[in-house]
Amino acid sequence: MADQQATEKGSLLGTLVNIFVSPREAYEAIDRQPRWVLPMVIVVIAAVIAGVFVAPMAMEERMAEQRDKLIEQRGMTPEEADKALAVGAKIGKITAPIMAAVGTVVVIVVVALALLFVGNVVLGGESTFKKLFAMYAWTSQIGVLGTVVKVPLMLSRGTANVQTSLAAFLDPGQKGTFLYQLLTHTDVFSLWQLVLVCIGMAVLYRFSVKKAATGVVGLYVIYAVVAAVIGAALT
Repeated sequence: MADQQATEKGSLLGTLVNIFVSPREAYEAIDRQPRWVLPMVIVVIAAVIAGVFVAPMAMEERMAEQRDKLIEQRGMTPEEADKALAVGAKIGKITAPIMAAVGTVVVIVVVALALLFVGNVVLGGESTFKKLFAMYAWTSQIGVLGTVVKVPLMLSRGTANVQTSLAAFLDPGQKGTFLYQLLTHTDVFSLWQLVLVCIGMAVLYRFSVKKAATGVVGLYVIYAVVAAVIGAALT
């Protein structure tokens, strides 16, 4: 029993390492045994930490924009606007980490379902939700690395608007434009993760990477465009 537990622990750690250095080997292990608890725990913890440290900064930046809108559009006095925003900030500090954790789980479930649809229906392969869920949970460790890199930068700069995408080359004042929002989806960690999802789909479905990429990249482009439209409208 002890030997089996040690082997399983070593296998999990090996999969975690291989996601970064030998992804195909990692996905072959996931295909044989689609375990997802460890990667989900890591991703949720990272999301909560980001929510605790980054959400207050993001809320402050957002509140500065909302304050002017409350005064100009709703006719509030500066004191009334500050009071309303202060209440929202207190609630946000409590709910942000919870929403980050729940949102992370929901995103991984939705993406796994979308990949299942693409793989089984669009590309005509055959796999299971459990395998795709495990694959994407493990692949999301790239996003955790992105959090490890970005959060210290945000804290040192005092702003949540830290870009590791092509949007970094645009003026932050263009944040509300479609182009800016679209370029945020060229984030280096997101693209790295996209490449790994293509490899993961190829392994789980026994596709060529090229065939897997046609479905995965197409899905990502649709998502990026829709998200950019929504982001520009809400900013």
